[in-house]
Amino acid sequence: AAIGRKVRSGDRLSDVCDVFLQPLWSLRAFEGPNTQPQLPALLTLIADTPATPDRKTVSRISRRLLEFLDDVPDSDPLVQLSLLTILTWGGRYLSEEALARLWLRAFQEVRAGEFPDADPNDPALTEDQSLLVHGEIPFLAGLVFQEVRGSKHLLQLGERQLRAGLEAGTDTDGMPHSRLLARFSLWLSPLCRAAITGRRFDTTWK
Repeated sequence: AAIGRKVRSGDRLSDVCDVFLQPLWSLRAFEGPNTQPQLPALLTLIADTPATPDRKTVSRISRRLLEFLDDVPDSDPLVQLSLLTILTWGGRYLSEEALARLWLRAFQEVRAGEFPDADPNDPALTEDQSLLVHGEIPFLAGLVFQEVRGSKHLLQLGERQLRAGLEAGTDTDGMPHSRLLARFSLWLSPLCRAAITGRRFDTTWK
């Protein structure tokens, strides 16, 4: 019940692309086919739901979420981001059971993850991938799980990596470097989402 009261208090931002669809901005960030094809459908279902859902709608969304959690044994950054997004904004659309399962799964993902300082010369990740993995996800996790021990470290780590990524990707006038043009929208997405979610928690990473 405490979880429900905490996350059900969030309002949607009507002046921005629906927050539940924002993880899909990074759908093309990682090479290869979409390994979680049911994820866009789940996020779209929540996004298309009225702000005050009836019991039938809550039951339908909760069932879809539980099926998704059962069908996705191995996670990836986009799934982690989506789970944290639903936790942040979507409590009102979920039953107590679904909300508790979601919280536990997202928490387990965060605990199992390793979030070292990003190496800007790491060839395994592009700059936008590094922003998402090393910056946005720990930043969001630090906000969502702020009442859990260790969350402050995640929040500070995420803030530091978001700032470093922004500074590395822009010149002294704040203009993006030309090397980012091919993936500019993917590079910008984690920065925008982190700023929007930070507003939800009255926190800024700048």
